[in-house]
Amino acid sequence: MGAVDNWIYASPVIDHDGTIYVGTNRGTLHAVTANGTNLWSPPVQLDGDILSTPALGANDLIYVGTSNTTNEGFVYALRLSGEIIRSDGWPTVVDGRLPSSPALHGSRWGGTLQLTQAHTQRTQASTQVVQV
Repeated sequence: MGAVDNWIYASPVIDHDGTIYVGTNRGTLHAVTANGTNLWSPPVQLDGDILSTPALGANDLIYVGTSNTTNEGFVYALRLSGEIIRSDGWPTVVDGRLPSSPALHGSRWGGTLQLTQAHTQRTQASTQVVQV
């Protein structure tokens, strides 16, 4: 997965095909197939540390929170191909680091994404997940 200075702080998540998604403290998101092949080469690079487990949506998107050194967090939505969604307010900037995993509620056609911020212990919710 890379250099020795890349650490994994959170559990991986596994999709319906057995692909494993896991992030590092350097903001690198990896996708590894059930037979051990890297699905994304190179892996996806996000802004900030990935300190929590990504969430898989019913809409076949991966949601992941990152934290940077200036107490700012980002929430990304990615397609299973590794493409970062860059429309309709995504990636979303949040006020505070995101050490907890995103939680999803809803269906394939809409729902809520909830995150807990580190310095405020507040839950911030997005009323709309990405539509596919």
